[in-house]
Amino acid sequence: MKGNRRSMLLVLALFALIILSINSFFHISSSISDQIKKSSQERSHPSTTSLVRERIKEVSKKPNSTSCQRKCLHYNNIIYYTDAPAGLSDRKVIIHDLAELAGYLCAKLVFPPPYVMLSKEHNQDKAIHANIDWSDFYNLTYRRNNVPAVASIISKDTSIISKDSSISWFLRYKREDEDWNDIPVFDTTSEISKYKDWLHVISEDGELVEDFVTIQNFSFLQELLSVEKGFVWEIHKKFYVADLWNATFEELQLSNEVDFVTRDIYNIEMRPYLETLFYHRRVPKQYRLGCKYTNDKFATPSHIQLLQQKLVTRIQELSLDHAIIGHLHLRRGDSIDECDTSIERMRQYFQCSLNNTHLLGKNMTIVLTTDEISSVYRKDVMGLIDEYAHVSILDGDAIAMKIVENAINNRIIPKYLRGNFYTFEVENILRDWGSKSIDFHLIRRRTTCSDCINLYQKFKANSKEVAK
Repeated sequence: MKGNRRSMLLVLALFALIILSINSFFHISSSISDQIKKSSQERSHPSTTSLVRERIKEVSKKPNSTSCQRKCLHYNNIIYYTDAPAGLSDRKVIIHDLAELAGYLCAKLVFPPPYVMLSKEHNQDKAIHANIDWSDFYNLTYRRNNVPAVASIISKDTSIISKDSSISWFLRYKREDEDWNDIPVFDTTSEISKYKDWLHVISEDGELVEDFVTIQNFSFLQELLSVEKGFVWEIHKKFYVADLWNATFEELQLSNEVDFVTRDIYNIEMRPYLETLFYHRRVPKQYRLGCKYTNDKFATPSHIQLLQQKLVTRIQELSLDHAIIGHLHLRRGDSIDECDTSIERMRQYFQCSLNNTHLLGKNMTIVLTTDEISSVYRKDVMGLIDEYAHVSILDGDAIAMKIVENAINNRIIPKYLRGNFYTFEVENILRDWGSKSIDFHLIRRRTTCSDCINLYQKFKANSKEVAK
């Protein structure tokens, strides 16, 4: 069944390109098969010149010729993702990997706005302000030009949707009883649509492999034939369980007939680096290969970096003298049944993790962050540290929220950013295992729920060095 679906989609893609090439660049061409035949003849007669050969030369002269990145002449294509609301970390991973795919497929990545895609449950049941853009939290940009890697479907970039689109009508009349996911966004059939005659593929239920191969084939043929009309690839839900993450390299190759005619502008080094692929398949780091299309190492907005510096400084001021500083993160909400963070379990956890740490001859300060809204629970957890004279504990959430509030009052950031999502991003400096400001991490959540972290053993060698 899947093989038939792939064949049908490939035929549709090839047919669309045939029609588009007739109406745009290749007026003398009547089919993609003609182009393949011509290309085959040219390989036998290198001296022969043609529009295809000239096109290959043009593509090869694009900037960054020494880079692994694919060199696109335009980014008119669209990848659009929609899903049920979730947390910000979840959305950032999806944005990253789809942006990498978009860079590779010569497309722009489009998302519904944050107030649609982010869950109120992760924001203390408060609505996300409509003015917030994805770049306020995650300023991911492309390496080729530093342009933002994701655009909101209702962003100022009015080139994405027309005023007559279903989304525009939805926003205009605020039909809040209708599910955003049920609203058709891209119309490729009506005469007035800007996407008329585009290849339109909708992937649902995590079935992405067949559609990826179709889109990839179309994208390279589109580049070769200089076709401006492109594709709209809508991906609906189930990103993390998509079959794409378990696909073999062979399954994701260009189809043979497409590979033959486009091999001069394609090589495997162009394939994007996808974090989710390596996470699911547990690929060793030395084999995590792929081309980087985004500046993912520099995606933290400057205003968040500023507040992170203030947070670190404040924690250092409140810590014990010459203290080893650690971060304690307790995920309660959706993890409470999978990782025990009850007061009694936390007592045992501290007894094990802090055992003999007084022998290090150094103070310790623990910074607590948690999604638990109960002030009683927070107080009880912090009270457990009273048993350890050399250890102090700080409420990291309270400190971070105060820093954010001061930034709003001093007009460093707009007041609509106030909320748990923004505070969470400021606190990311504490969760960063590469941060020089945090010496150890104690984590209790669904994916990381170890019984004990032996801090005495961790710092014992350093303590002996200091003693010498």
